[in-house]
Amino acid sequence: MVRAENKIFAQPGERIILESETGVITRTALMVYMIPVALLFIGYGIGAALGFEQDMCIASSGVGVAIGAALVVLIGNKQKKIDFRITGYRN
Repeated sequence: MVRAENKIFAQPGERIILESETGVITRTALMVYMIPVALLFIGYGIGAALGFEQDMCIASSGVGVAIGAALVVLIGNKQKKIDFRITGYRN
């Protein structure tokens, strides 16, 4: 559920058009997807650099993804919330 500024006095159940700042949405999407993926590769690379067998490299990449997910949650909690506005009705 999201809260939105409602200057057109839309009622529950009505189909509406929501708008928000594009930059905030883009940054959030990049953060959510790119940090864990980057740490997946970094984790695998660290495992390979340490001379681990392939199965341990895969495990270290899993650790990287877990660290990335934790970072996303921590950063997300500190990031400003996305402001939505109701701008019109949808047919």
